[in-house]
Parts: sequence; structure tokens; C-alpha cells
Amino acid sequence: MNNFQKNIDHQLAFNEGKNLFYKGILQSLRFSPETLKAIDCYGEINSESEHLLIDYSANRVLEEFCKVNQVLHFRQTSP
Repeated sequence: MNNFQKNIDHQLAFNEGKNLFYKGILQSLRFSPETLKAIDCYGEINSESEHLLIDYSANRVLEEFCKVNQVLHFRQTSP
């Protein structure tokens, strides 16, 4: 599972600093070659590890999102 976590970190570094709100974002984001290899090995992990990797990925993506988009302000909407 550590290899998958390392790959998640590597993939985030591969696209580091890219703002999701940039108009050309879809053309600038890419999978690293290592990520494509890891996808081929996806069936080798069990359900418990899969859930841990999902949580790990979500936390890391949120960290990176906040680093790049520090000036965003989310307002609470009223019912």
C-alpha cells in the first residue's frame, strides 16, 4: 500500500501548482507514467486498503487545493 501512497504523492507533485479554476486546466493536467503503471496494479489491493487510499488521496488533494487556492472564500449559504 505504501507504493500506492508514494504514487499518489508523486502524481500530485507531477501536477503541482496547477489551479483548478484556470480556463485551460483540462489541457494542462496529465497522468505521470508511474501513475499509469500503478493503475494496472489496482486489482492487487484489498477493500480495506482501497478505502484507506481513498481517504489518503482525498486528504492530500485537499491539502494541495488549499496551497494553490489560498484566496478562495467559501460562504455558508442560508436555508
